[in-house]
Amino acid sequence: CAQLQGCADACKCGDKACLIACALKTPSTKALAALKCTSANCPIEEVFDSSLLVAVQGLPDCSTTACPSICQCAESKCSSELAECLADATCAQLQGCADACKCGDKACLIACALKTPSAKALAALKCTSANCPIEEVFDSSLLVAVQGLPDCSTTACPSICQCTESKCSSELAECLADATCAQLQGCADACKCGDKACLIACALKTPSTKALAALKCTSANCPIDDVFDNSMPEGLISVVV
Repeated sequence: CAQLQGCADACKCGDKACLIACALKTPSTKALAALKCTSANCPIEEVFDSSLLVAVQGLPDCSTTACPSICQCAESKCSSELAECLADATCAQLQGCADACKCGDKACLIACALKTPSAKALAALKCTSANCPIEEVFDSSLLVAVQGLPDCSTTACPSICQCTESKCSSELAECLADATCAQLQGCADACKCGDKACLIACALKTPSTKALAALKCTSANCPIDDVFDNSMPEGLISVVV
């Protein structure tokens, strides 16, 4: 705890990421008790927002995570990237989602990334992928898949893309976790909005039952008929199957 205090004293005033990095390097329940007392009795929110205590309290206990060895490696070798993530509310939410995934469940991790996309989370994943034995659990396509998550603002049909990410995240995650389906997704993202022939051509090149599940979900939950006529889902489904 004294070592953590020394690290914290070297941080600039208001540097939440630095304090979290210190907590990652030398986790201590006594330090957390001191922080709780300070937060309760001192004007800490004049410098930090209330999320500092929440973030430090939420630091992952690697012994309880699905992949303890990767968690410990990430805390050791990527403490600054992980601290930047935990200091950001959106990224911290993604971290909590990811910690609940089973070890090796790539689709679950991608689903988390779809729900709460974060550049800081991608930086932490890149660092972990570069420095930790992540490929013992995941193949190298995990980073590729997360990096390749669609930016709906750049797709031809942003509203449908956003709806799919929101309402069909599990089906889309299953697709992106599969190399064949992810390839089809990339092809489809390049089609013009409403270009049914282009989408069918993509489906012919890379048929995928996981893509069919994602399409069925999108068709059921999103305003796809605003762009395509009613025959679009059935037409494409007949090609995929």
